[in-house]
Amino acid sequence: NPKENKSYDNTKSREKYKLVYELSEKYNCSVAQVIVSALCGNEDFLTVPIIGGLEENQIIDSLKGADLKMNQSDVFSLLKRD
Repeated sequence: NPKENKSYDNTKSREKYKLVYELSEKYNCSVAQVIVSALCGNEDFLTVPIIGGLEENQIIDSLKGADLKMNQSDVFSLLKRD
């Protein structure tokens, strides 16, 4: 539904995706792994990400993010609210 997606299609979301993509290149991993790593690696907020996917390889890829260690400044830049 185009109306539902409209709330996510904005400048802040596009900038955040660009950052996630840049971090995936920096750490040589997938975008999903960056997100999972940031959620698991946030020292200030305990979180347990719920991982899912349509195919088994998507789930396996996302799970690898739990082992990815990003530096705290990258985690902070990704999770901070603008």
